[in-house]
Amino acid sequence: MGPDRAVISTLLILAAVLTCPAAGGAQPDALRQVQDPRQRFTISIPAAWEVRTSTGDPAVEASSPPSPGDLPDTVNVIVRDLPWFLTPQACIGKAIQIMRIGGTQFKTLDEHREELGGLHAYVHAYTWRTRSGADRRSYQVCAMLTRRAFLLIGTTANSPSHVRDNLPVLERIMDTFRPKGVPRLAPEKPTPDPGDGDAGNR
Repeated sequence: MGPDRAVISTLLILAAVLTCPAAGGAQPDALRQVQDPRQRFTISIPAAWEVRTSTGDPAVEASSPPSPGDLPDTVNVIVRDLPWFLTPQACIGKAIQIMRIGGTQFKTLDEHREELGGLHAYVHAYTWRTRSGADRRSYQVCAMLTRRAFLLIGTTANSPSHVRDNLPVLERIMDTFRPKGVPRLAPEKPTPDPGDGDAGNR
């Protein structure tokens, strides 16, 4: 083989390698739909994840396969029927209060409005540390359907590689959340509870 043909052959092999999917992770995992036991929502979870469902809370607990030296990634869905309507932001404010009462030390990274499963929602992204000292990053989303609150929490390790590779997986899972009985984007209403305050006040 002449030098020109050798160069062309090498370039063709390199092009084939660069255009092929990387082994073990370029393609997203297949998802399977999980039904809330009380028929209030569905959510789709990677097929390899462990899933537990309950008529209590959390209604769905999902965790990734164990990895040596790492805690699993998790996605939990909590559903509460409240005595009054809250805005999604006030719902997150209540969740933050509960974390503080429980002694969880966290640092807020971001808060913003969003849409989740056809409902107005509010997002709280934060980092925190477990009692064993593991650094974690969570993505907490609350959506309201009249007086029913849906709180989704996705958690992974707070490391550059986990945030880069695993956080998009959590967001993909949470994007599949579909509450029952939502024909269109419901209007957001003010909360009648003056004690809720603003979730952004720290």
